Amino acid sequence: MVLSKVRIGNFLSVREPITIDIDKKVTILLGSNDHGKTNILAALRHLNDAFPIEAEEVNWDANKEDQQPTIEFVFELSDEETAEFEALSREEVVEEHASANEEVSGPTNADKPTMGDGAAGVAEDAADAQAVDEGQRESRVPEDEEAVHIAAGRQLVFSRQGVGKPLLVDGLPVEELSAAKQGFLKRRKPKVELFNVTGKLHDSVTFAKLSDEEFEFMEGILYQAGLSTSSKSLFTLDDVTRRQLSEASEVLTQRLRELWEQGRNLEFILDHGAGETIELLVKDPAVQTRFVRLSKRSTGVTQFFQLSMILLARRTKNPSGSYIYLFDDPGIHLHSKGQNDLMQVFERIADDSQIVYATHSLFLLNQNYPERHRLILKDGEGTKVDQKPHQGNWRRATDALGVTLQSNILFSSKLLFVEGDSDPMYLYELFRQLNRLDHLDVDLNYLGVKSFYDEQNLRTLLQFFKGKEEEPRVVLLVDGDSSGKKILSKAKELCDRLRVQVMELRAGRSIEDYCLYPEQFLQAVVSALREVLGSRNLSVPDELEAEVRHEWEAHRLHPPLTTGRWFETIARRWVRGGVSKVWLAREYAIRAREVVGTTAPENLEDAVHLCQSIAEKLDLPQTRAKSVLLAAE
Repeated sequence: MVLSKVRIGNFLSVREPITIDIDKKVTILLGSNDHGKTNILAALRHLNDAFPIEAEEVNWDANKEDQQPTIEFVFELSDEETAEFEALSREEVVEEHASANEEVSGPTNADKPTMGDGAAGVAEDAADAQAVDEGQRESRVPEDEEAVHIAAGRQLVFSRQGVGKPLLVDGLPVEELSAAKQGFLKRRKPKVELFNVTGKLHDSVTFAKLSDEEFEFMEGILYQAGLSTSSKSLFTLDDVTRRQLSEASEVLTQRLRELWEQGRNLEFILDHGAGETIELLVKDPAVQTRFVRLSKRSTGVTQFFQLSMILLARRTKNPSGSYIYLFDDPGIHLHSKGQNDLMQVFERIADDSQIVYATHSLFLLNQNYPERHRLILKDGEGTKVDQKPHQGNWRRATDALGVTLQSNILFSSKLLFVEGDSDPMYLYELFRQLNRLDHLDVDLNYLGVKSFYDEQNLRTLLQFFKGKEEEPRVVLLVDGDSSGKKILSKAKELCDRLRVQVMELRAGRSIEDYCLYPEQFLQAVVSALREVLGSRNLSVPDELEAEVRHEWEAHRLHPPLTTGRWFETIARRWVRGGVSKVWLAREYAIRAREVVGTTAPENLEDAVHLCQSIAEKLDLPQTRAKSVLLAAE
């Protein structure tokens, strides 16, 4: 069962009903303080059975008599789940019919008096008996099997309607369902877990305390090291347990280094402490005289490890359970790289659970999946939701966070410099499309793409970023035309000196030539021309689209120019001064997102080669953490 929608009304800051689409993996709630993100997380918790809506959760402005709080949870069922639920529904109908037949059945044929004498009477009795038997057989099966199919469907809707009310399933209290259906829901309905890690990190534990929630971090550490948490003898120091902890420390170090990029130079050691305890120590090459403890490290470090290990502990203790995990401002104290690591952990967990998190952080916007973001707003009527803030190129979302996406270039350790202002948009979109089509697996959250416009700006940017204390990897990408070759010739000496790798698009190509969906690109060209003409109060010629299409077909057959140059030429023909290529890139991205996976892509081989080459030169990681759940698996 996958949660697909949540509908909320008259609940906390939500006055008028809102609907929030829930991604099958990760949903990200963005927005300013006090706009309702935390209230939405609170609503999701009411999916749990013993968690009714409380009186203080009613919207303050609601009429308490006739405006009760409501929360609906719409679940999509898999084919297997649908078949199982339909079978249970049919069995219920059969049982109801059988029970009804028993209540209304009359005397048996053997007890009935004959209707006449002789052969005629016997024949009449037999015909009556056959009619009765056929009627009873027909009454034992559903008269409308299609109605049963529709009722079961591929969706189940759970709801809370009012303060203190029970959880309903398609309008019925759960306890009124058949035992078989209750069993189905117990196995299939996910449990909601809210994480708000603010407590102290304990890095030592006794066997007696291991099961306490306060020490769940250490429980996760032992799972990550491949140790059994049910072995009391492990906590007693002897030659056997000393060897066990030594080998487990090697496993733990390997897994945590894969999990946490910033801790790849650390060694993690499990050792026996005083009073039959196991403690976690860290060997840090920056500290020469002693071991260090995670509990004494920065808040960011401790929060990252707490979230990761507590999640691991809960999942390992309940390996067959289905979960929806909620996080309120996760990783708020983490460095940008740590927040990227945390998103990779979420991605791994989302293989078999759903995650919803609320954030104020630019670095917890997921560049790989813009469609997962929901912008939470608030006006005079209460909390509202924008389901597709990415369609406006993130403007509304980043305005709400008080940041711009361009600022992430300052924190990235993998930088790609490109010629045109629109190139970053095309490249990000190309990576996303190839990821979605399973031709790549590249995490864009580690990638910063910046345009340099001209050779002088390029020199300044290269010297600035390669002169930083922690030098990032840098790749320069230019077009495959005379302009690109000129830039390379002028910048080659500086690139060699600063150890900057260079790439060139194929001869005669600009980034627009790598678009996977040429039809959507052409539609974007026409749309951009119409928008600019309209913004200048100029009439849009009737023949605009037909002529642009004609020019486009001619260009594709015999391209004397790169596609980027072709657009500039066409735009100047229709609009004095031309049209912004950034506008075109935005229009294309919006259209392409609607067809990825439904329309066959073109230019696939060239696009994959380009993006793979960039990923290899910059050493970009994959989208999912490598080892976060190895112990649980």
